[in-house]
Amino acid sequence: MSDAFETWITGQDPKVNSGSGDQYNFTLLKDLGLKARKSGPRLIAEDDLGHELEGFVYPEGLGYARRLLQARHTVVLTGPPGAGKRTAALKLLHELRGSGGVCRELLDQTTEDSAQPALDPVDVDQHDRLLLDLSDGDEIWQSRVLDELSGFRHQVLEHDAYLVVVLPVAGTSHRLRNDARSLTAELHRPSGTAVFRARLRVRDVLASDEEMRAGELTDYLEAARATEHVVRLADLIELAKRRQPNQDFAAWLTSALASVADHSEKVADVVAESRTASRRALLLALAYFHGTRADAVHSATRALLRMVGQREEEGVTPLEHRDLKEQLRTADATLDARRHVSFVTDGYDVAVREHFWDFLPHLRPRLRDWVDAGIELPMLSKEEQAAVAERLAEQYVRTSKSDELFRLVEQWTSARRRGLRQATAILRLGLDHPAHRRAVWAAIYNWSRRENLGKELTVILVGVCSEVLAERHPDRALVRLHHLARHEREAAPGAATSALIALAHSENRLYRRLLQRLVTGLANDNWRAADTRLFLMLADPRLLIDTTRRSRPLLSDTVVREQVTAGWGYVLAHGQVSFAETRLRDWLDTALDQHRHRDALLGTMVDACDGRAGPLGGLLLLTLRWSTDGTGTLPERRRIANLLRRRIDTAQGIAFAPSRG
Repeated sequence: MSDAFETWITGQDPKVNSGSGDQYNFTLLKDLGLKARKSGPRLIAEDDLGHELEGFVYPEGLGYARRLLQARHTVVLTGPPGAGKRTAALKLLHELRGSGGVCRELLDQTTEDSAQPALDPVDVDQHDRLLLDLSDGDEIWQSRVLDELSGFRHQVLEHDAYLVVVLPVAGTSHRLRNDARSLTAELHRPSGTAVFRARLRVRDVLASDEEMRAGELTDYLEAARATEHVVRLADLIELAKRRQPNQDFAAWLTSALASVADHSEKVADVVAESRTASRRALLLALAYFHGTRADAVHSATRALLRMVGQREEEGVTPLEHRDLKEQLRTADATLDARRHVSFVTDGYDVAVREHFWDFLPHLRPRLRDWVDAGIELPMLSKEEQAAVAERLAEQYVRTSKSDELFRLVEQWTSARRRGLRQATAILRLGLDHPAHRRAVWAAIYNWSRRENLGKELTVILVGVCSEVLAERHPDRALVRLHHLARHEREAAPGAATSALIALAHSENRLYRRLLQRLVTGLANDNWRAADTRLFLMLADPRLLIDTTRRSRPLLSDTVVREQVTAGWGYVLAHGQVSFAETRLRDWLDTALDQHRHRDALLGTMVDACDGRAGPLGGLLLLTLRWSTDGTGTLPERRRIANLLRRRIDTAQGIAFAPSRG
C-alpha cells in the first residue's frame, strides 16, 4: 500500500515525458538552491537509519518503552527537550526490522480544501513500522492526531504493525485519551559525557580520560541543553581533525569550542574598532561571501564601497593599496589552498551578519541591493550563489513579519530574474520557521490559485512545493501543485504538471488523493478541461499495472479502480473520445502486451461508459480503428477488439446464443 515509485522528474537524469508539448524537466532546482528528492516522502531507508543510529546511547526509560512496543504494538514517548526522543523512536523501529514491513513516517496530511482525517487508516500496511513525530508539528494537527490516535491503533493491531509516537514535551501526555495514556514511556536525557564519548568513537577520534576532563569541555557538556548539541561538538572535533591531522585532541577541541561559542560580543568590539568604511565593507563581504574565492570577496568589497559612495583608501594610489592578504589577516580571515576565503573561526560569519543587520538597520536596503548584484559575480558557482542568497534571506526570516516576507518574494520575482534565489530561500526558510510556517502555507496556497501568476513566481512555487513542502507535508504540496498545474497551458504542460504527476506516483496514497481531486474537478465546469488533461496524464496504464516497485498493481486497488473508472466516465460522457484517443490507444496497446492485466484494462474502459450508448459506440469505433494498425499483431488486435465488443454487448444487455457445433 505504501510502496513508492522512483519517478522523480526533478532527479539527476529526468526522462519522464508528461505529455505533448514542451517538456519542462526541472533543471532549475540547483540554480535556486534546492535539491531534488530521490524517493517517496515517507519511506525511511534501513541503511540510512542504521548509519544515523551509530553511537546511539540508550536513554533511561528506553527498556520500558521497548517492552510496551513489543507487547502492545504502540508506545508513546514523552520526555524533556533534548532527551533524544525521535532518535530513540527510530532505534525502537530499527530493532524490529525483521518483522517484514517497511519503516515509514506518518506525516501531516491535512489540507485546506479537504476533510481528510489527521490519521488515515489506509496508511497502515501489513507489518509496517510507523513513526509519528509530533515534536515539531503544527498545534492544530497535533490536537487532531491525539483525538484520533485510539481509533488509529485498531488498524495498527489489525495489520500486525508497530507505531511509535513522539510527543512534543514532557507533561503533554494528559492530552491523550485514557486508553492511550497507559502506552506512555518517559525518557530521560542520557549523560552528555556518554553521548560525547560514543560519538567520538564512531568518528574514530581518540581521547584520554585526562583530555576528557578538560575544564572547558566539562563546562560545555554540563551546560548543553540538548543531545544534538553534544553530537555537534563531537562532529566539529572530527572536522578539525580532518583539517589539522597533525594536531592533538586539545587543539581540535579548542577549534570546535570556538565554532560553537557565542561571538556576538567579540564582533561588536571588532565593528566598534573598525571605523573605516573599507574595513567594515571587508567584514561584510567576508560574512556574506564566506567560503568563496578571494577575487569574489575582493569584488564584493569594492562594490559595497561604491554603493555607499566611499572610495577604498583616500589619498592612496592603486599601487599603494594594502594587498588582500594583509587585509584578510587584520580581519582574522584566511585563504586556503583553493584560494577560498573564510574567517578563521567557524560561526564567526553568522555573528557578523547578524550584528550589522540588527544594529545598523539603516543599511538593510543597501545590503539587499548589494547582495542582489553580488550574486551575479561570474566567479561564483551555482552552489555559492544559492548560499549567498540564503544568508540574506536568513536575516529577513529572522527579523521580519510574515507579510513583509511575502512582499519581498513578489518584488524579487516581478522586477528581475536575479531575485529568484533570494525569493526561494525566503520561502524555504520560512517553511522551517515555527513563527512563519502556517503563514507560508497560506501564502503559497493563495498564490497557487491565482490566475496569470508570473512565470518566475510559478517556477519558485513549484520547486518549493515539490522539493521542500513535500518532504514533511506532501498532501499540502499536492494540493498547491494541482492548482498551479490547472493554470498551465493545455498545449504545453510545464513544471507544475510534471512535479504534480511525479509526486502522485511517489505513493499509492497520494495517487489516490490526486485521482479523487481530479474526479471531483471533472464534474466542475471551471476545471473540467484542465483536470481532463491531468487525468489523462495520470491514467498511464503501464504505471497502473506496474509491479516492479510495489507488491501488487495500483489498478487492483479497489479505490483506485473505482476512481479511474469514474475519471474515464466523465471524459467519455462529455464526448471527448477523440481528445483522449492517444491515451485510450495506450490502454489498448498495454492490453495487447500484458495478458495478465487485459481483463482489468478492458473492463475499466467499458465500465466507465456506464452502459451509455454514446460513449460505448465511440470506444468501439476507436478500438476497431486501432485493431487495423500494426501488421505484425493484427490477429491479436482483432481478438482484443472482439473481447471489447463482447464486453460492450454484455454492458448493453445483449445476450449471446451458444454456438452450434
